Amino acid sequence: DISNQVAHTLRPNSPATRAPGRITDRDAYNLYLLGRFHRSRPDEASIRKAIGFFQQAIEKDAAYAAAYAGLAECYMKLALGNFMPPVDAWPAAQKVLDKALALDDNLSEAHTTQAIVFLLMDRNWGTAEAQFRRALALNENDAAAHHWFSHYLTVMGRVSESLVESRKALELSPLDVQINSHLISNYVRARDFPSAIKAGLKTLELDPHSQ
Repeated sequence: DISNQVAHTLRPNSPATRAPGRITDRDAYNLYLLGRFHRSRPDEASIRKAIGFFQQAIEKDAAYAAAYAGLAECYMKLALGNFMPPVDAWPAAQKVLDKALALDDNLSEAHTTQAIVFLLMDRNWGTAEAQFRRALALNENDAAAHHWFSHYLTVMGRVSESLVESRKALELSPLDVQINSHLISNYVRARDFPSAIKAGLKTLELDPHSQ
């Protein structure tokens, strides 16, 4: 709350941020933040580090829904990166995701990850969109929800809507390399090549080794 007040004073139009679910144990929260930091990187070693931190957070607080949701996303990313057999990764993701939603059905990031499962694993388009919209209704400032909703809209061929969501994700998380790189492809699909080049240069500025 204090950080939001300071941010609003410095930038009156800046979006408010909110803590992910309830926080009862500061050590668990710090471990959760470490998990989120490593989860944001695409390599296997970082994702597995994130898993370790989320598991430690859960050991500190077994009812910490956000940590379960973070763990679910890690298993999903292992499957998408071919670091873990999908036949093992997706059920593991769904198991901890069910736990997260049972603990807190109003957790935006849990609904985002559930939407991704419906999108990529089940190909259940309608339910995936409903889950994305539920996540955004719960927290309109969830950058990951906007980012993955953009992916969904791309699959559906809704290019202009996808670009809107991608830009919103970048507005909320301007230093996220994956969000920056995804915006490049959106500009290419929209045939806005100057903007695609500009986004590409910005991504390389953030991470010169980005592929």
